[in-house]
Order: sequence, then structure tokens, then C-alpha cells
Amino acid sequence: MLLPAALFALGVATAVFYLPRTGSRIRWSRSIRKTLPVALFALAAYYQGAPALLVAGLAFSALGDLALSRPGEKAFMAGMVAFASAHIAYIALMASLGSGLQLAQWPLILLMGTSVNSRFRLLRGGVDGFSPVPPDCFGS
Repeated sequence: MLLPAALFALGVATAVFYLPRTGSRIRWSRSIRKTLPVALFALAAYYQGAPALLVAGLAFSALGDLALSRPGEKAFMAGMVAFASAHIAYIALMASLGSGLQLAQWPLILLMGTSVNSRFRLLRGGVDGFSPVPPDCFGS
């Protein structure tokens, strides 16, 4: 299984390459550099024969990275939905592992469930009038 290992190694290399460029201006080349590592991890997991829920979670995470790397409220909301979907896939994956839920899995499941709940509350306009995104961050 050389292909999954190569895809994983390439994902790590592209993540390291992107790290010093996280503050660069918003453009498509930056969006691709931000999205590529997780997309490569999703491909590596797929070719390795990983569970479909893991592959889906990674793919949704890559879509979330792409959306959040773009300007505008629609892109932000799309990123929130993508990451919430990834969390749901990860929760379902953990719930399906082994012979039922183990005590050690509950804290992680509760943490992810809280994260998903928070994301959906933010999508509905914030929590108690608080918006996570300042109105002027989207530009004109």
C-alpha cells in the first residue's frame, strides 16, 4: 500500500509548506494550499480502506477549510456547515467502533456534540445576540 502512505506524506508536506503562509492575502492559491493537506488525508484514508465515516469526515473538513479560506458570510456559513457535518461523521464513527460505546469515548462524543450544537446555534444568528464574526471582517 504505497499510495496511501505517499498521499499521507504529501499531505504532511503540504501542511508544513502552508504553515508559514497562513497570514498571506486571500486568493485562490492560498485556498488550495489550505485545503490540500486534509483532502490528501481523505484520499489516503480512502485508498487505505479506512471506514467511510472517517473518509467523509476528512472530506467535509477539507470542504470546510476551503470555504473558510474564502471571503464573505456565505463562505463562512458553508464552512460552518461543512465542519458540523464532519463532526457528525466523526461522532457516528466513534459510536460505531468496538462493541458499543465505551466509557472512555463519552467525553470525546460529548465534546464533539457540544461543538456541533454550538455551530448550529451560531448559524441561526449567534448566541444571545453575539455573532462570532465582526460585520466589518467581510470587507465591502
